Amino acid sequence: FVVYAYESDTKAVRYEDKITIVGIPELYKTERNSDGTVNVYWKDTSDESRSFIVYRKAEGETKWKRINEFTYVEFTKNFDGVEYCGYKDKTAKSGVKYTYTVRALSDTTDEKVSNSYYDTKGITATAK
Repeated sequence: FVVYAYESDTKAVRYEDKITIVGIPELYKTERNSDGTVNVYWKDTSDESRSFIVYRKAEGETKWKRINEFTYVEFTKNFDGVEYCGYKDKTAKSGVKYTYTVRALSDTTDEKVSNSYYDTKGITATAK
């Protein structure tokens, strides 16, 4: 879609920009690893996704904390014939229950813009 801004007295167009809406990443599952890390898996639902931001919050927290942004998916894994994107949280603390979510970014403009919504429920895991 296109965003326009108008001067109130002249109604002249002052700014125009195109914004690409990126699909919400579809959260799939988490895996607890024996080394204490947690793998987070999601499906990229858009051809426009160029990078991702992973957020988490510990049990009892209300606000999401950005834990990583990356241009290329760290790894992929196949579950039942479907390829999922993966991220390994190496900063998870043992015994803490975390909820994760992912937001897609598009770099169709000069700046990366977070232009996807995200799963507000997230998916959970407790680090070993």
